[in-house]
Amino acid sequence: MKKMIFAALALAPLAPAAALEAQEGLGRDQEVWTWSGPLAAGEWARAHSVNGAVKYEPSPDNQLHIRAEKRWGRRGDPQDISFTLVRTSTGLTICVLRHELDRCDEDGINSGRQRNYNSDASADLTIQVPRGAHVSANTVNGGVRVEGMNGEVKAHTVNGGVNVTTSGGPVSATTVNGSVRAEIGTATREAMRFRTVNGSVEVSLPGETRADLDISTVNGSINTEFPITVTGRWGPKSARGTINGGGETISISTVNGSVRLRRS
Repeated sequence: MKKMIFAALALAPLAPAAALEAQEGLGRDQEVWTWSGPLAAGEWARAHSVNGAVKYEPSPDNQLHIRAEKRWGRRGDPQDISFTLVRTSTGLTICVLRHELDRCDEDGINSGRQRNYNSDASADLTIQVPRGAHVSANTVNGGVRVEGMNGEVKAHTVNGGVNVTTSGGPVSATTVNGSVRAEIGTATREAMRFRTVNGSVEVSLPGETRADLDISTVNGSINTEFPITVTGRWGPKSARGTINGGGETISISTVNGSVRLRRS
């Protein structure tokens, strides 16, 4: 019998990496919720929300600090919002949940296809991260701001602007309704992407940046402060070429708006 039990345990599946450690239902009774803990250099801080802005900034003491401020309107209540922290092998994920049945992992929030929400409550996140950490911000209704980072940055929203200032990279910054602004302080040889549909895109790069460029707009203009060697199409609405001999691709696009590429 002991041998049979041992065999069954040996065949049991391991817990998925996204569920290494989780803290659920945090801050439900608080209008302002805070949390602090460790995050090592090279790890990811990931934030997932639906209603609310997300802001990243440098930590003053090499620890991760989270501050969430709840907001609500005619149909909302502070207790509609709670927070989940999931620690994985790659870092820490925070999710802003609107229902007790919502689930969180490092890929996002699982709300269920048939679930309806009558609450207009939201929460704005301010997250301070240690130097050398990577950050990912994902929301739907709210702006994203990333300031003073030196690791990889992924910033995404649907309704709101995206503003990124970093001394490192690479950067991916996208929205649908809003403008994208990015300033990269150090030349990187990794691919980067900046994209919106309704809004302008302005990207500042160091003068020594080596990259292949792919720039496009539909209803707007293209302006660049870099001398570009044309390698493909070139016109008032699209441009493909290289700067400083070329490198990885930097893709910049919008539909309704202009594109400006600046030397930082």
